[in-house]
Amino acid sequence: MGTINWQRVLLGGIVAGIVVFVIDFVSFGFLFNSIVNSAFEALGRSFEDGGPMQLVLFIGTSLLTGIAAVWLYAAIRPRFGAGARTATVAGLTVWLLVYVLPGLGLTSTLFPASLVIASIGVGLFESLVATHAGAYLYQE
Repeated sequence: MGTINWQRVLLGGIVAGIVVFVIDFVSFGFLFNSIVNSAFEALGRSFEDGGPMQLVLFIGTSLLTGIAAVWLYAAIRPRFGAGARTATVAGLTVWLLVYVLPGLGLTSTLFPASLVIASIGVGLFESLVATHAGAYLYQE
C-alpha cells in the first residue's frame, strides 16, 4: 500500500476541476440558461449580480471539486485497485456528496425542482467524466 502522490492529486485535480468548470459553463451558460435565469428572477435577482467574484467562486469550487475527486480516487485505489471501476466509484461518491445531497436541500428551500434536477443530472455526467480524467493522470 503506497502513499498518496500529492503532486499527481493536484495535477489530476486541476484537470478534473477544469472539466467540471467547462461542463458547468456550457450546461448552465447555454443549455439550461433559461431555467437559471427564471430561478434567479423568481428570487428577485440576476445571475450577473454576483459580478467577477462569482466567477472566482465558480472556478474555485470547480477546482476544489476536482481535487477532492482525485484525492478520493487516490485514497480508495489501494482497496479497489487502479482503473476505471475505482474512478467510477469515486465519481459517484463525489456526485452524491457534492450534487445530490445539497441539491435536495436547495429544492426544498430555494430553487425550483427543474433547476435542481438539471444540476444533479449534469453533476452526474461531470463528476464521472472529471474523475476519470483526473484519475487517468494519477500515478503513485
